[in-house]
Amino acid sequence: MEVPESPKNKPHVIAILKNNYLDVSPRVFNITVSRKGVIFDLDGTLVDMEQANYRMYFEVLKKMYGLEISEVDWRNFFVGRRPQESIPDFLKSKGKERAVFNFERFQFLAGPIKDDFVFNHLDEVAFLLPGASHFLERLNKLEGTKLALATSTIDRFVKKILKHFDINNYFDVVLAGESVSRGKPDPEVYLKTLKALKLEPVTCPVLEDSQNGVEAALRAGIDVVRIENF
Repeated sequence: MEVPESPKNKPHVIAILKNNYLDVSPRVFNITVSRKGVIFDLDGTLVDMEQANYRMYFEVLKKMYGLEISEVDWRNFFVGRRPQESIPDFLKSKGKERAVFNFERFQFLAGPIKDDFVFNHLDEVAFLLPGASHFLERLNKLEGTKLALATSTIDRFVKKILKHFDINNYFDVVLAGESVSRGKPDPEVYLKTLKALKLEPVTCPVLEDSQNGVEAALRAGIDVVRIENF
């Protein structure tokens, strides 16, 4: 685990965890819990579903536009973002500026694929990051510390995933994809989460894995513990 240098009086990445919660040092744990709350992202931060998401987007965008997504494309355009923002940016990068993104058609094609993954094959396409459940339990036992989840994933998937991995009772506040009009890196989801928690940015660090999520938290004025997956 790395602990970066911290700029004064400015939101920053306060620690980097390597795809697990097993090596959280006492120093970083104390930094995290010295605040009044902790906000978690979901995909890639608590539960790894990136391969399932990648496979779904790959299949759908090949049908819609005849384009294949490379792993580099996935990291650059899609991780931590909603399709409404990520797909138009991806199309522009491929020289298809005039291509119109039809969100309804995307939902029509993607829905059955994601439904099948989440409701029938979740153990095959997703796993809880090592140490995540124990870390949540430690935080949950702290008196006066509120926990929240702020994710781009839609609500019915969030409920199924949290229940499946038995972490649904840890969170005081859950904001899913439908809760915002603008996806990450826009800070809207984190600003709304802070409002729901009734906490100020300086009192509530965020745990995030994607660059877009980190940027969203920093733009909301919140310090970040980054989960590094690549």
